[in-house]
Amino acid sequence: MNVFYEIRNGKSKLSYYKSLTFPAHLHKEIEIVYLFSGQTEICVDGVSFILSEGEASIIFSNQIHSYHDITEVRAAISIFNPDDFPEFYAVYKNRIPVSNQIPRAQLEQIHFAQQLRFIFQDYEKSDPLIQAGYTLLFNGKLLSQCRFAEKKMDYGTAVRDVLTYCNENYKSNLTLNQLSKELGLSKSYLSHLFGSSLKVNFRDFINSMRIKEAMHLIETTDLTITEIAYETGYANTRTFNRVFLKWTGTTPREHKNLLKKQQDNPSAPLL
Repeated sequence: MNVFYEIRNGKSKLSYYKSLTFPAHLHKEIEIVYLFSGQTEICVDGVSFILSEGEASIIFSNQIHSYHDITEVRAAISIFNPDDFPEFYAVYKNRIPVSNQIPRAQLEQIHFAQQLRFIFQDYEKSDPLIQAGYTLLFNGKLLSQCRFAEKKMDYGTAVRDVLTYCNENYKSNLTLNQLSKELGLSKSYLSHLFGSSLKVNFRDFINSMRIKEAMHLIETTDLTITEIAYETGYANTRTFNRVFLKWTGTTPREHKNLLKKQQDNPSAPLL
């Protein structure tokens, strides 16, 4: 199974989706899904279950998860950075859900479907402050229905600790030696962890995070290619160009030019 680390940008937001199918990935954010209709198969850390109409799912930071729609679906999703909601600190700190699935019967007891329909009727026409309040309400209502257990120091915890450290330090000159010293895990164990859990070696994993961030900076800022190279952890543009080409099939400058062409002519294909 191929797994990729998703770097998400932007503010936490409550969104409406008509499709959930997505390959195995993980990210720092907490992800909450409520299904208005349909069925989708969710796999979280190797455990699969069917999410059906009226049910919800909560996926915590750095849990590997994927979606495969069984039927057409309509869903509400909140993907939020825990740092944006300090109110939830006591909930997610050193804890994980006992079950990633919240059954329909449990949510019917708090009339959640009716509350959510009201939220969505007003959400899009509301100002950002009200939207943030609705998002907080959505997150809080569903988190309150979830049972949690303390994290144990096992293989899964080691994976999450490694991923958290990489997420916070990938822009620096991060090496396997440094990761080993900081987390107190041997280099051979770390190499095994990357190979068995993420199906990728350490260097490729760090490069994938850097290139995703570089693409975001190219698309959203006026930084030069050299500035972006340094900002994402590369010592020189030569290495940056080589790695970017390997991961995207284009050089950073070609990618930037394609974006400019797309902006000047919205009907033109990006690739």
